[in-house]
Amino acid sequence: MILPHMLFSSLATLPHFNDFFPTALLEQFWQTLEKRGDPALEGHPMKTRNWKKFTIPLFVHGDGVQYANNNSLMVWSWGALMTCFNSLQSKFLISCWPKSATTEETWNDLLKEVCWSFSALLNGLHPSHDSDGAPLKKGSRFFANKGKPLANGDKGVIWAVMGGAEFFALVLGLPHWASKRPCHERGASSSTANQGKYFKNLEMDTEAFTRVTHAQALAHPCSSNPLFNAIPGLSTKFVRGDALHICFVHGVYSHLLGSVLHYICWFNPGRQKKTGAVSSGVGSLAKGWTAQPG
Repeated sequence: MILPHMLFSSLATLPHFNDFFPTALLEQFWQTLEKRGDPALEGHPMKTRNWKKFTIPLFVHGDGVQYANNNSLMVWSWGALMTCFNSLQSKFLISCWPKSATTEETWNDLLKEVCWSFSALLNGLHPSHDSDGAPLKKGSRFFANKGKPLANGDKGVIWAVMGGAEFFALVLGLPHWASKRPCHERGASSSTANQGKYFKNLEMDTEAFTRVTHAQALAHPCSSNPLFNAIPGLSTKFVRGDALHICFVHGVYSHLLGSVLHYICWFNPGRQKKTGAVSSGVGSLAKGWTAQPG
């Protein structure tokens, strides 16, 4: 495991720290959120003296990646929401574990240490207590740095928890997309009898969705995941779908690209003739055309 607050502190000694974490843009970022009235800012523990100058918004990302036949790794990573580098250069590994070797308690134990590290990052100080809340013992690994600044006053706050629907449901413990109430934010229902909350019929005049506020999500977490119970100020309102899953993994762009490829392949000038028939399963693009053998 690579603890975020330790890596953050090490990167602070490098000349490219301000490229990984562009501190020059911080005040503008937070001022923009203030003008928009972002409810997550109200009473947030990051708001100490000069917090706008030193608090870096971060993301946490989780996803499964293949590493062996019929097996995959569950990978957690993190980085800055604003950075001058691409994702391969600015996305940092936290921990990974084979899904085939995972039990119900595996990630709870690992995330306890992760949340402890992100809490230290939120404070901008090396911790003085361990992940169980006990004071660090003299001579232990983190004792020498306890209470010292991580990076000359800079600190980091998780402002987005990203991943796909599988990660949200099976890892974060949010409602499953196939359940009767799949949405953790608006009380949507899969039942047609639940008028106004049936998510497949968005009728504005009968809409009765109940929006969960950030304050409500903090007070009553709908997930037992340590991420939403051990890091001050972090609620399920920070959960965000990432662009890869929304656009490409069974998303809108994958359907678009598939349609374009189908169009190119089907309407090859040397491979079809017009017949006036509609080929079954092809769709409206192929109306009046049939492919020729060869």
